[in-house]
Amino acid sequence: MARGRRPVEYNALKRSMRLRSHLVLFVLAALVPVIGFAVLVIRENAELQRDATERGMRATTHAVAATVDQMLETTLTTLEALTESDHLEAPNLRAFHALAERIARSHGWPTVRLFDPDGRVLIDSAEPLRPVLGRAWQPASLARVLDERRPVVSDLFEAGRHRHVVAIYAPVIHDGVLRFIVAATLPAARFSELLRAQQFEAGMVAVLQDRADVVVARTQDEPAMVGRRVEHPAPGAEGWTRSRLREGDEVYVAYATTPRSRWRLVLTVPAETVDGPLRRALWQLLAGAAVAAALAGGLTFAFGRRIAGAVGSLVRIARALERGDRAQPLRTGVEEVNELAEQLRVAADTARAREQDAALRETHARTMADLAHAINASPDVDAVLRTAVQAARVLVGADSARIGLVDDAGRLVIRYSTAERTAMPAGFVIQRGHGLGGLALATGRAIRSDDIGADPRFRDELYIPIARADGIVSSMAAPIVSGNTVAGVIYANNATHRPFTDDEEALLLSLADHVGVAVEKARLLAAEHAARAEAEAASRGKDELLAMLGHELRNPLSAISNAVHLLERVPPEPPV
Repeated sequence: MARGRRPVEYNALKRSMRLRSHLVLFVLAALVPVIGFAVLVIRENAELQRDATERGMRATTHAVAATVDQMLETTLTTLEALTESDHLEAPNLRAFHALAERIARSHGWPTVRLFDPDGRVLIDSAEPLRPVLGRAWQPASLARVLDERRPVVSDLFEAGRHRHVVAIYAPVIHDGVLRFIVAATLPAARFSELLRAQQFEAGMVAVLQDRADVVVARTQDEPAMVGRRVEHPAPGAEGWTRSRLREGDEVYVAYATTPRSRWRLVLTVPAETVDGPLRRALWQLLAGAAVAAALAGGLTFAFGRRIAGAVGSLVRIARALERGDRAQPLRTGVEEVNELAEQLRVAADTARAREQDAALRETHARTMADLAHAINASPDVDAVLRTAVQAARVLVGADSARIGLVDDAGRLVIRYSTAERTAMPAGFVIQRGHGLGGLALATGRAIRSDDIGADPRFRDELYIPIARADGIVSSMAAPIVSGNTVAGVIYANNATHRPFTDDEEALLLSLADHVGVAVEKARLLAAEHAARAEAEAASRGKDELLAMLGHELRNPLSAISNAVHLLERVPPEPPV
């Protein structure tokens, strides 16, 4: 009984509501997804703006970090030149003291110190020359210099009357023996000046922190913040996060680590600067939605009586299209509604046709990709080599790559290189058993060197000056095997100390195998072409010989044939 009454109750409810009320509900229902979509678009736009801000701040942090390292490198270059002074070989401490005093004064350094390996201060450019002036600052940094035998940048510390300074230590090595350590101090204020010179955007704050998370420099509130430790530093060498400043302001933070000193460069921008436009746009959207709803309601009440039936028909057509059904032509008393219904039907058919066309194009693309994969190699050896040398650099992430093939004389000759300028250009011959490539050619195995200049296997090699001229530090060579012989070598080189891994060696060997197959295929194809040309030449010679013989034989046979013909025409003599 209840189920039987529901249609009646629904119909009664439908008759009791005014037509304009139905149309108002329909218009409001149409506005809600539009407003929701607009909110989504605004939020997506805000996310894109936030992502753009993140990328920009990350790029800025890396650029400023590189500027800080450049400043340290400049100081280190001057300091390393000071370690090469002839006054340290004798040594002549008095002359070196005068030299250090002049350099410190010309560069604005608070002091330059000379330590012995035990950490005792032999010279301080800011003090008169005395036998021993005390112990070293930052013993941990000095210990690192002794252990690593390379320049070291300290963290921020206080050195006597110099409150906030940073020290750069450089070892003095003569004949393989570390004899002294030269150190120069830089005031923290110099780094703050460097940061302020970058001209950041309004509201952006830059902070430089040392390895102990102590503030070295800051573009704002420098006197109060320099020398203070950051309580909750962000993890990782670089990143982007949202945080709260000591003053309580919400900020977005981008940070990166400098390669030389391993300090951290931090940039902050107020969250309001990034998120404020999103909130304003949302409020504007809500206001616009309210105005649109009021206007839609008024228009609906004004025109509801005339178009309600036609709109109901359009709703039915729209629902049919949403289900994927094919819509039938609509015939109502409103011509515009009929035209709209027809356009909806045509648009649905067009969209369906486009989907089918897209699926067909995808099938064609997949088929062409499978066909291209089946081809596998080019018959042109030079094209294969050019492609392989570029692929080698990309596969293992190398700075440069080169490839060479064994010529007919058994020499390994360089064919192509990704470096624009190189001391080993195309045509350069590598001797068997010498260098990485010659050793890979002789042994048939991949050869790696983490630092070719310091590798004892190549200490006396004639190719070491060439590697240094090309700026090669880490290198790897893989043999290109064709058949049972080594047909060439492919190299991968890094300009810094970045050793290649076992996985990268396997990748290069795999690429070399593919190149070997391509080279073998190209050589077999060339041999086939040569054999075919030789056979065609022999066939042409045979045809020419037969033609000549036919011509020479045809002339005497013609004379004999004519004579026989004449004899047959002469009447026989009468019998006697």
